[in-house]
Amino acid sequence: MTKLLYLLPSFLLVSLFSASAVASAGTAKLSLSPSTGVKNVGTNFDVEIRVNTGSEKINSAAGILTYPKDLVDVEISTLNSFANFFSQREVDAISGTVKVNGGVSEGITGDNLLLATLTLTPKKAGSANLAFTNQSVVYKGGLNVLGTSSGGVYTLSATPSGGLSTPVATASSTSALPKSGFTEFTLILVLLSLSSIVVGLTFKKLLA
Repeated sequence: MTKLLYLLPSFLLVSLFSASAVASAGTAKLSLSPSTGVKNVGTNFDVEIRVNTGSEKINSAAGILTYPKDLVDVEISTLNSFANFFSQREVDAISGTVKVNGGVSEGITGDNLLLATLTLTPKKAGSANLAFTNQSVVYKGGLNVLGTSSGGVYTLSATPSGGLSTPVATASSTSALPKSGFTEFTLILVLLSLSSIVVGLTFKKLLA
């Protein structure tokens, strides 16, 4: 009995290490698509939560992300998702957190499965970082097989790129039009004057 008590802590330690090794050996991946981009303030854009099951046949996935609530507003759409049921689908604008948890009744595999689409509305200029938290999981049965996750960083611009070049081009083109019009008008007057002189001389000869 005493020997068993001595062996018990070692057994528990080995069990914990084994469970940790199994959890970290998962090949599934959560990611955002696109993961980068330059977007204009006030213009909505979509970011997709994608699942790569790796070598696993999964039953569900939960993407828990943080976002900068002062820079963007977020809405969730699960249209065309691989999941046919959802236990969680919410945006917490107070904490700046997105939670999407969906699954299928039977296992599924794929290297680019769509879990959900996030529609972001930029509110002001800055760098918006969306990151998966350690609460994100991908389940195969009751086992978390999530190996890695990668978020996204988006540059929010207050002024559309190239916005200053349009007025310059317009001013240049409009200033050129009056010059061209004036030259053509002057040429027409000269030709009309010459025509009048020729007609006058011809008429004078006829009278003579």
